[in-house]
Amino acid sequence: MIFTKSWTLNHQFNLPMFGYKLYLTIAVIVLLVSCVPPKSSNDCDKLKKGKFKLYSKIDNTSWIIDRQDSIQYETNLKTGEVTIMQITWIAQCEYQLLRLNNTEKKGDSLISAIRKKPLLTKVIAITKDYYVFESHKEGIPMRYSDTLWFYRSN
Repeated sequence: MIFTKSWTLNHQFNLPMFGYKLYLTIAVIVLLVSCVPPKSSNDCDKLKKGKFKLYSKIDNTSWIIDRQDSIQYETNLKTGEVTIMQITWIAQCEYQLLRLNNTEKKGDSLISAIRKKPLLTKVIAITKDYYVFESHKEGIPMRYSDTLWFYRSN
C-alpha cells in the first residue's frame, strides 16, 4: 500500500485515514487508563490491624482472625482451637505467616512439617467489606485463594 500526502487548499498536511484511527485509538486508551484510579498505597495499611472473618465452604467452619500488627490469632469457631501466627509484611500488599503455636492436637508429622513452612500471601483486591487474597507455601505448587471479611460484631 502506498501512502501519499494529500494537501488542502491552505497547504496543511492531512494524515491518511489509518492515522486518524491510530490517534483515535491512542486517545481512547489514554482516556480509559487515566480514569482508572490508582491503587492507593494506604489500601493495605488497614489490613495490618483489626479483626477479620474467614468462612470455609469445604467444612462449614468459620475463623475469627485478630491481627495486631506482627501477631495474628486465628480462632476456629467450631472447635475453639487457637493458632498464633507471626505476620511479617514483605511488601505493601504482601505478607508472610509463620505458625508460632496452636492449641490443636498433634497430628501427622508430614502435616506438621508443612505447617512449619511460612505461608506467603498476596492481597488481590480490597473493598469496603472484605479483601481477596492468594496464598501458597514455598516449594508446594498448590495455591489457595479466598476472602477475608472485615469483622464487625453485631
